[in-house]
Amino acid sequence: MVPVMSELWDIIDFVVRKGNVVKDLSETGLETVPKQYVQPMEERLDMNNVVNQDSIPVIDMSKYLEDPKVAESICLAAEKWGFFQVINHGCLVWCVFMLLTNSN
Repeated sequence: MVPVMSELWDIIDFVVRKGNVVKDLSETGLETVPKQYVQPMEERLDMNNVVNQDSIPVIDMSKYLEDPKVAESICLAAEKWGFFQVINHGCLVWCVFMLLTNSN
């Protein structure tokens, strides 16, 4: 069970040293977002410049050794979106399942 946070409670200790994740932090009963998780106004995304697209980038890894554009696509997707889907990576289904299971 996650402890109830007090005003003096050290969030860095909870997340970094004890290995908890943001989900665990949200389950502590916090009533406000800790300042460490609030992005400064000058760094926030300008919603007027957001480009709407139908889907997240999909990166096909089937020819990553021959095609330098695969690496470029990964960099571009990471910079522009912050995430992407990888297909034809060659990882076995059970390996992907174990990765997802152990990532919490």
